[in-house]
Amino acid sequence: MVDVAPYGGVFPLTAIINKANHNVQDVKVTVLGKGEKGIPISYDVGPQAINTHDGIPVFGLYPDYVNKVKVDWTEEGKKQTYTWSIYAAPVSLPSTTGQTAVLPTVEPVKVDSSLKNRLYLFNHITGMPRAGHIMHVAGGAANWDYTGINWISDTNGDVRGYMNIDKFRNQDDITRFGSMMSFHQVNDGNLIFGQGQRYFKYDFLGRVISDKRLPKGFIDFSHAITETPKGTYLLRVAKENYPLNGKYTINTVRDHILEVDQNGDTVDYWDLPKILDPYRDDVILAMDQGAVCLSVDAEHSGQVMTKEQLAKQPFGDIAG
Repeated sequence: MVDVAPYGGVFPLTAIINKANHNVQDVKVTVLGKGEKGIPISYDVGPQAINTHDGIPVFGLYPDYVNKVKVDWTEEGKKQTYTWSIYAAPVSLPSTTGQTAVLPTVEPVKVDSSLKNRLYLFNHITGMPRAGHIMHVAGGAANWDYTGINWISDTNGDVRGYMNIDKFRNQDDITRFGSMMSFHQVNDGNLIFGQGQRYFKYDFLGRVISDKRLPKGFIDFSHAITETPKGTYLLRVAKENYPLNGKYTINTVRDHILEVDQNGDTVDYWDLPKILDPYRDDVILAMDQGAVCLSVDAEHSGQVMTKEQLAKQPFGDIAG
């Protein structure tokens, strides 16, 4: 039996070939290329992966196509091989702002032979109707909400994998929307990424390894999650209920670095407004307005305004 799009269909272009109590060893999977120029995807499968999935994991199927999947293995000392025919459904993703096709078209210009067998994961974000209609009471960046379109291409430009974004997004639940960003394959081969109020770890068949809320007091992940050598994660986040000048309590915007362990406990955090100068007046006065990419009159290039002169400017980035 073949289970296509296992684990709820998070990664639809995958499958598991049930081992049906067979004791298989030395397993090698090859998803044959499509047509004469298609690129095969071939990999060995160890006993841990077979036991985890109770079968042989298949990755890299072509959508809307009857894939030929060749499996070589050893059983009871005998080498065996068999080719399965596995159909994978067409790519199905939500319609988003400015979209002209279900996925962008990849047109390779030149592929070095040493890179031919590489796969590329694309992560881009785009607008959706009603996105960002919910926000934190005290402000923040939750309503900067875009839909993540995440997919994998081979060097032919053929789609070989994509993420079912509907398994992650609920635009009526502030804990289940946000811009999905920062995909990284970590040391154990699995995938980490973040979205809004959560961060995740999945394998490439769509099996959830962890799905965690940001620790209490932190909100609005954006742009960066990375694994450290000691196995913790660093995330770019914001601080909830942050005291400002002894007068206000606010939610900040993307200005804290958070370290969490595998259990989701807070190991440490860095308050960047206290470490860096958030008002930048020293930088602007030292390097002129060009330091913040604003137009500078060539006739006055190199001249530095005083704070009093800056304060009289009708618009622009005024030093603090």
